Amino acid sequence: EIHQLVLFPRNTIEALVVSDELSKIAVASNGVIKFVSLADWTELTNETISLPADCGNITSLHWSTDGQILLACTSVGHLFGFLTVTPSLYDASGGYAAILTSLSEVSIIDCVNKNTLISRLNLEIEPTYLKLGSEHLGVGVSNTIFYYRWSQKENKTLEKTALVCKREYFGSIKQIVLNNYWTAVLSDGKCTLHAIESDGSDDRRFPQNDSEKAISFISMTRDFLLMIDVA
Repeated sequence: EIHQLVLFPRNTIEALVVSDELSKIAVASNGVIKFVSLADWTELTNETISLPADCGNITSLHWSTDGQILLACTSVGHLFGFLTVTPSLYDASGGYAAILTSLSEVSIIDCVNKNTLISRLNLEIEPTYLKLGSEHLGVGVSNTIFYYRWSQKENKTLEKTALVCKREYFGSIKQIVLNNYWTAVLSDGKCTLHAIESDGSDDRRFPQNDSEKAISFISMTRDFLLMIDVA
């Protein structure tokens, strides 16, 4: 079966690349990249990318193996990287949700009030996990967590979010829990508890000695930290 689709009726196609992972084709011409679904051979018009006018013609396209990043090279030496699949990172607290909307941006949505966007955080990292609390957001990569304040008491959102703490923990992080004041982090069977906006002087670690069993799960309420050890 032969398919035919006219994407650029007046221009020559400059580059083309296929992503087996996404079942899509990316086609470039005259500084514009269009996408075609291999499932039904239709143009995905809402995904079109236009490069700035002074960037020259697109000379080549390359898709990462997992389909997340599309690279475009131009005739005047520009290299562009486009996120074509956003990693699925999200969390919720009360009536609010935090969603990773680009590689280094998190949007906080008021789900009760017509899914209104109330805050957008530009991060210093590309996080691999996140946790939303009633007043703070924790995002991290590897064993480092960045804590941002996005709300004051009584759900008063801030006009500008602020980085209030950056902490490194021992081992691989398995779980983060937050309330309005405290955070607890589970890594390698140990739990570290401290105030979110602190300098590290108030850290408490569990178990408190090596003879106690490793911790496998943690949870937090307004007043209590709950820990389950290995059976």
